[in-house]
Amino acid sequence: MIGALLFGSVALPRLLISHQPLYLVIIMLGGNDIKFAARCRAFDASMCRERLIKIVKTANYMNGFKTPEILIISPPSLVPTEDVWFNDLWGHAIAESKLFAKHYARVAEEQKVHFFDAGTVAVADKTDGGHLDAANTKAIGVALVPVVKKILGL
Repeated sequence: MIGALLFGSVALPRLLISHQPLYLVIIMLGGNDIKFAARCRAFDASMCRERLIKIVKTANYMNGFKTPEILIISPPSLVPTEDVWFNDLWGHAIAESKLFAKHYARVAEEQKVHFFDAGTVAVADKTDGGHLDAANTKAIGVALVPVVKKILGL
């Protein structure tokens, strides 16, 4: 979590300014935030999303450019893996990862931004228990098409 927040809070403002105009910023982070080394919970990960949302909302946009819409995406839950190394890394956090959507949805509601639960259309790959394979990455992309169209009024 510390790495994602640190990287995000340093890199995000630069990216927002250098890629203007922006109409929509999509933030999908979380799975790595609760691996054993970070010792964080889904709640903690959601608080990092809140910080990133605030960065997007308060960026120094050029005159005439509006603050973009924001969509936060909760990642699919972690899944059991037979790989002993990955199981040690985040096998303990499988139950906790099932709380991502609950906490992210609350942050989205409180911050008045859009929310999507990627766990409704995708599952993590059993190879490592946390990352997505090509098919599940595509499933998220396909599911986001109508969501993005609605947000942007297309």
